[in-house]
Amino acid sequence: MNISFFRLTNCTEKQIVDIVSLYACAGWWKEEYNAAGIPRLVESSFCFFTAQDMDGRIVGMGRALSDGVSVAYIQDLAVLPITRGMGIGSALVSHLTAYIKSVGILSIMLMAQPGTAGFYTSCGWHTMPQHICLLQEGSHDDQPR
Repeated sequence: MNISFFRLTNCTEKQIVDIVSLYACAGWWKEEYNAAGIPRLVESSFCFFTAQDMDGRIVGMGRALSDGVSVAYIQDLAVLPITRGMGIGSALVSHLTAYIKSVGILSIMLMAQPGTAGFYTSCGWHTMPQHICLLQEGSHDDQPR
């Protein structure tokens, strides 16, 4: 499968549908969410990269949040199940980190979902055992981020 990678700054209606599908496949989308918020999600991200097949369908995406100076967080990374194992996820991580570093940000972090740490360590990441991830009481950790 021939895959191309693009930095997305705004999105079409078709891309919105594809992005919602990726969030759903990752388990991060609920029926009550409004797809009309996807363009704002894309535009407000520090960077948003997509992996697209030859037909222009988005089969993977990754995004990062940042202040643009000191630190960036890879917030979401999702690849359609039928295209997993093809190197798309690791390529998206590479695109995200290369872009973040290109603007001078050296501290890049992410919070991995259970069972995905092995993927990230294979991409050159390491765990931070001296740190703990916290969630504000009443927050929902399964919402699109």
